[in-house]
Amino acid sequence: FMMQGQHARAQEVVKEILATDSRNPAAWSLAGHVHYVQSHTQEAITAYETAFALLADSPTAAAPNGAPVRSRGTYMVNSLNRNMTHALASIDLAALKDFSMLLRLGELYMTVGDFAAAKNVYLRVCSVRPASASSWLGVGMACYRMGDYAQAEEALAEANIHNNQDPEV
Repeated sequence: FMMQGQHARAQEVVKEILATDSRNPAAWSLAGHVHYVQSHTQEAITAYETAFALLADSPTAAAPNGAPVRSRGTYMVNSLNRNMTHALASIDLAALKDFSMLLRLGELYMTVGDFAAAKNVYLRVCSVRPASASSWLGVGMACYRMGDYAQAEEALAEANIHNNQDPEV
């Protein structure tokens, strides 16, 4: 449904899957992607964070009723970042084949202004894929937005080393 641009139908299917298996990280990842393409930033963040928490098999990943643990209302910088940091640290990222979910999560954190969380996500990708210009660019942009210009310069230089043909780098 996603490939055909039927985002509403894709969202319905994902909801059905999650209704039967709320601890399925692949379904939460897909939910994050559906929300991402629909520009539902907060919902995408919540879904991606839940997917990573489940991948890490974190005991804080879900409430007893299977619902994701997440504060309601406006985005709170500290609402899940401690759990997210733990989840990211405990996942064997080398086993992940696709880092697009992490890169999207970093982008979403940048969108909501949580530059520290974005930097953390991008650095986790860099730790496993040091030649990823996209992740180094993310680190550089996050550091720049936090006012850490020296680290921003180092990260952007690293991104340029890995891909000097990309005009964004």
